[in-house]
Amino acid sequence: IGVYLASLSPVMKLKVLFYQADLKVTPENKTYPGLDTTVKGEFDYGQSPPLNEREIEIYLDDVFVTKAVTQQGFTQKIKIAPDADLGKHIVTVSAAAAGRYSPVVTTAVLNITRATPILDIAMPKVAMIPGSLSLKGRLYSEVGPLNGASVKIGLGKSQVELVSSGDGSFET
Repeated sequence: IGVYLASLSPVMKLKVLFYQADLKVTPENKTYPGLDTTVKGEFDYGQSPPLNEREIEIYLDDVFVTKAVTQQGFTQKIKIAPDADLGKHIVTVSAAAAGRYSPVVTTAVLNITRATPILDIAMPKVAMIPGSLSLKGRLYSEVGPLNGASVKIGLGKSQVELVSSGDGSFET
């Protein structure tokens, strides 16, 4: 153009960078078969601007459980199957890439265990033989009262079988 010669600049390679995020996931300490458990998580974007919403997927032992749209922190309930194996299981939470943000995946250990039943029984201090005894009691565990639990009580040749009520109590 005019008195200037045409020229080319040297070739430069550009790296396209994405915003990175860390994801911390914390499941409940104990989980019971057939009940819901809570998985909590939080995204840490460091110096990058946080996303308003991000879609996550939750897997239990590589089996898809649920999908949700969350913000920077989340609390999600998941159902544990009644026939789930006892012991340690892996919970995986993943968030796909969104715009300028890279994908993120993290895992945590979930411990599935059985609740230990506790039987409180009120025995009479004195019993007349022959005669009958009046027994009262309550069945419960760390997850609540045992509704519809079978209770067998025996004394010598005498035996009675009953079922606990909704609050775990029984009387015979």
